[in-house]
Amino acid sequence: MTKSRFRLLLTSLFTVAILAMGLFTAPTLAAWAENDLPADTIEAVPDEAATDETGPTPDEQAPSQPDGAEPDDAPADDPAGDTPGLVEDPQNMPVEVSPFVLPETATGQTIPEGAVIVDFGGNGTFGRTYANQLRPYGFVQDLLLNYQVPVLWVIADDKAADADVDFTATTERIKPAGTTETRTYSTGAFIIMPEYVPFIQNAINQWGAGVDSKGKPTDGVVFDRVTEGFTAPVYGEVQSWPKTALDAKNGSIAGAYYTNAGIGFNKSSTKPAELDPRKPYFKEPSELTSCDDLYVMPHADPAVATHSNLLNFNEQGGYIWAGCHAVSVLENMQGTAGGITYPLGSFSFLTTNGMVPYGNHDDGSVPYETTTQRSDPIMQFWGTTDGSSQNGSEQIYLPSLTSQWRDTSRVLTWDPDQKNILPGKDQRSLGPAAQMVYGRGFGDPTNGMVMYQGGHDLTRSGTTAEKTAAQRAFFNFNLMTGIDRGPKVQAAADKTTVAAGQTVQLTADASGGEPAYRYQWTSSCGGSFDKATAQNPVFTAPTGADPVDCLLKVQVLDSCDRFAVDAVLLAVEAEKSTLTASKSVDVGETTPVIAGQTLTYTLTFSKVGNPAAHIDYVDNLAGVVDDAVIDQDSLVLSPPLQGNATATFNAAGDQLHVEGTLPQAVNTGTVTFTVTVKPDGERGDSNLGNFLVPAGQNPPTDCPAASTTCTANPVHSWTMEKAADPETGAEVSPGQEITYRVTAESVKGAIHAVILTDDLSDVLAYAEFVPGSAEVSLNGGTPEPMPDPAGTTLESDPVEVPPGGRAVLSYRVIVKDDAGFVTLTNRAHGIATHTVKPGDPASPTLPFPPMACTAEHPCSTTHAVLAGIFIEKWGTPEGAGDAGPIDGSAFEIRTDDNGAPADADPDAPILVTPVAGETGRFATSSLRPGDTYWLIETKAPAGHSLLAQPVAFTLDSQGAVTIHQSVLNPQATVVGNAADTIRVTDIAAIPLPLAGGLGVNLLVFGLLLAGAAGAVAWVIRRQLVPRTGPAE
Repeated sequence: MTKSRFRLLLTSLFTVAILAMGLFTAPTLAAWAENDLPADTIEAVPDEAATDETGPTPDEQAPSQPDGAEPDDAPADDPAGDTPGLVEDPQNMPVEVSPFVLPETATGQTIPEGAVIVDFGGNGTFGRTYANQLRPYGFVQDLLLNYQVPVLWVIADDKAADADVDFTATTERIKPAGTTETRTYSTGAFIIMPEYVPFIQNAINQWGAGVDSKGKPTDGVVFDRVTEGFTAPVYGEVQSWPKTALDAKNGSIAGAYYTNAGIGFNKSSTKPAELDPRKPYFKEPSELTSCDDLYVMPHADPAVATHSNLLNFNEQGGYIWAGCHAVSVLENMQGTAGGITYPLGSFSFLTTNGMVPYGNHDDGSVPYETTTQRSDPIMQFWGTTDGSSQNGSEQIYLPSLTSQWRDTSRVLTWDPDQKNILPGKDQRSLGPAAQMVYGRGFGDPTNGMVMYQGGHDLTRSGTTAEKTAAQRAFFNFNLMTGIDRGPKVQAAADKTTVAAGQTVQLTADASGGEPAYRYQWTSSCGGSFDKATAQNPVFTAPTGADPVDCLLKVQVLDSCDRFAVDAVLLAVEAEKSTLTASKSVDVGETTPVIAGQTLTYTLTFSKVGNPAAHIDYVDNLAGVVDDAVIDQDSLVLSPPLQGNATATFNAAGDQLHVEGTLPQAVNTGTVTFTVTVKPDGERGDSNLGNFLVPAGQNPPTDCPAASTTCTANPVHSWTMEKAADPETGAEVSPGQEITYRVTAESVKGAIHAVILTDDLSDVLAYAEFVPGSAEVSLNGGTPEPMPDPAGTTLESDPVEVPPGGRAVLSYRVIVKDDAGFVTLTNRAHGIATHTVKPGDPASPTLPFPPMACTAEHPCSTTHAVLAGIFIEKWGTPEGAGDAGPIDGSAFEIRTDDNGAPADADPDAPILVTPVAGETGRFATSSLRPGDTYWLIETKAPAGHSLLAQPVAFTLDSQGAVTIHQSVLNPQATVVGNAADTIRVTDIAAIPLPLAGGLGVNLLVFGLLLAGAAGAVAWVIRRQLVPRTGPAE
């Protein structure tokens, strides 16, 4: 649903609601009845007075032209189809419009000496006339259209009266000629910046006040020249004059205003192909499109059938200015057109639900009240507009009793005592009774502005001061339209001064209006553009023996032919020699470098031509100093520059400024210096990038491959890392296999001829190298075999590692069986080869080591080798004979848990295995020196007893065993030269004696003794071995 149709629905509901609420009271209905109007509708009363108004009819009105204005003819009856750019179906205007850009407040801007001010006169400074109050607007339009020069509109914030000062400046009056003094400026003066002034002297002379050939003063625009710089509150820069459509039938009334300002407009009879869209033209409201900016309707009888397109026009950002009874008729317009029904309020642009019709209220009575918001752009005029509206069929505007001014509508002048807003039988409105009011249509910030000014003709009544004030308000609305609707352009050049025949890069940044944009560049001094219609052309300055100031102007046209202008001032020097500057580095402009390498930079300045050439260049070294150390003592100027130029590093050391002269008849001079690349870990982005540019010019961000004014040398680096499986720091056991890996990885760039070396002297003493296990893989590819180590050193063949790639040298060893309680330590080394000048057979090479080893990239590994002990089971077979090794036992070893054996760990048991070929002998492994372990006999040989309780023991760093509480474990002893064996000695069980006699007594005594000993043992065992069963 479009905004228009949505608004129609809301308006209908609003009207019904009001009627339902009984807001039409009996007195109100009676008041309407007195005027023979039905209470439920508001019809426009025919403008009977319109034909009785004094003055020429629209067909007769052809105001005289002020001096310098273009001749024009604007009859009221414009034949249909005489205007260009019409759309057959105005309902289908584009939806997308540019954002509105009206400033909210002024911005302080420095105004240099030499600027020109258009003075509207201080309070009482000089009389206000059409010439000095209105022709300034014609002057501004002339500058925009014919000189492509923008103008500043200066309005101070928070002004409360017309005499409040916008700014104060010391100026010299130049038109008419006068004195230099400090002057105050009010009511929105115009300022032209000094760079444009030399190029607009003809316009100043044409529009300015002065004296004629007989010495008689002539009226005109008052111009002052700034003699001391100051800061002005700039409301906006005027770059565009709005595309203005005058109402085809009655627009010529407003044509008089343009004529008074010296602004020509298209004749109503002008053929579409001959129209100048930059000047006002005539159109029917139904012909308006989004490409029109301002519709001027000083008098009309709007109807839905002919004026409904104004809704779409305003929604597209179009501005509307209306006067006389066209205002109330428009606000109250209702009916059906194009299949759409428009209820009351559908066209209430500035009120909430319509106005008192123009035939149903009295006129206002002067003097009126005027807003104290004199910083409003519309209010930039002297005095009041009161008398200018005292003519025509509607001189003042009243919202109906069911309506009010919208919150966003700004009432600027009003009659506080208007008869029909006062309580009583004549009351028709709650007021205010506005003579001048404006705001966004329907209060919608995306809509265009709408402005109403009372009266039929702003030139017909009142004093000259009042008429100029009213017309200034009208033209201020024109300026606001141009600022809001027109495109904007910012012109710039890459330099402000250029040698004759040299080039300047121009840019034009356009915005606003309706893209796409078209550009047209012109020059005031000749020269040439590579393409004058390009957005960013290259301008070649003219040649000549004398310097010249050149104004390069750009006019931007949007898709609707709206225009904006801007310009840049270029100082063109007298013809000189052409200087070129270049930058080089001895290793090559993009050649990789490495840490510790020294580079020599050379700045070369050459000229074509005989005259001396000025050098003013900066070598931007910010991209160098983060990665290298500059040797400032190495700075050398070649003989042609010695004594004629200086080369100076700034305090930060990141810029070298070369300034001076390349003498006449000398074609080349150089500046050289050296830098040394910082070590790994101390650099920034590891890219030595620098740019040689003219002083004052920002360096680029990238160095193109073909550039001669920059160098970019990446710093290559690589890391080496040693790893193992099991990982470094892990414990290993005799017989276990270890896989080692040495990885070379590129951090930046390709790494050439990488050789990886691993020192295995501390490994092969306790481990055996697995033959044929050495291999190198590149980026995870198929491994290539490498030779076994020569002695204790393993060295890879040279490997080429691509940028971002990695090479891995891997091999395996097996820990020797007798390698207990030792540490396997090894350290890897690596070296690559760096060619200083790749591709040069004579280029020297440099050793290229990897980055220093870190915790993240270690270069060594360590593994502690654990070992075990032996256990012997000794006893006497069947209790007879000498004790010796016996079979039939089984043992466990458990770790310690707070002084008692820990539970068995099924996932990591400590294995106790019989030694093959040795009776009663067992071996263990993976015991850690210093830890406490427990020996538990889980099975005894037939006829022998188990250990009474677990035996606690520890190992020292040499594998020697110490038994804890040995007095409680007499069966367990440490034996062997290395003290690495626990011997568990047991005796056979005692056989039972025959029944009767002494044997029985001894047996009884033995049982009692065994029972006592068993009780003691049980108590001790209960202390040492935690119970795993349920509590008893």
